[in-house]
Amino acid sequence: MAGKPAVMKSAQATARPAPATAVTVESQAARARGVLSIRWIATSIAVVLTVAAVLGVGAVAERNSRRALDHEIRARLQLQARNLAASSSGALLGQFPELTLMPLVKTVRAQQPELRLVTIVDHRNLIQGDADARAIGNTFTPPAGL
Repeated sequence: MAGKPAVMKSAQATARPAPATAVTVESQAARARGVLSIRWIATSIAVVLTVAAVLGVGAVAERNSRRALDHEIRARLQLQARNLAASSSGALLGQFPELTLMPLVKTVRAQQPELRLVTIVDHRNLIQGDADARAIGNTFTPPAGL
């Protein structure tokens, strides 16, 4: 019987290294196939989610900025139009409003060259003040796209 336990010990000794060799062969085969570790997958997902969140927040912030800027531009133009109407109301009651309004329109256009159209019309929609003297007295028609 002394010989039998020695055989069993040698069988157990040879049985244990076999799984380690199998794991090593399987891990080498997995690396050869290009399997990623869970660390790389988790890191990649975190990076993708972070980039998506930053882009989303940036898009919303830009949309809100555009809306606020559009509101401010409209408010500024309305204020300028009211100011121009208040300063030209006295001139419209006179006999020759174009003598007062034409220099006023030219001054506004010189101070703010970004304005495409500065025209003063009366209650009949006739042009009383414009940078172009030939337009005075004609019926105002807004340009296309305005």
